[in-house]
Amino acid sequence: MDTLIAVGSGAAILYGIFAIYMIGYGLGHSEAFEIAQRYSMDIYFESAGTILTLITVRKILRNKIKGKNK
Repeated sequence: MDTLIAVGSGAAILYGIFAIYMIGYGLGHSEAFEIAQRYSMDIYFESAGTILTLITVRKILRNKIKGKNK
């Protein structure tokens, strides 16, 4: 499960970096402004952060519950 989370979060971060690069390229070249518009909605850093935050909270709560029951 941790591998799946790492792959999903890593893909979101890498694609976000790629989208930022494409936005910069589109803004730097006037004829490629459509590229910047297309990639402007494809930044998924918040998705990666949300996934990692929720999984971390889940692990903390699970460890607290296991510690209280034993």
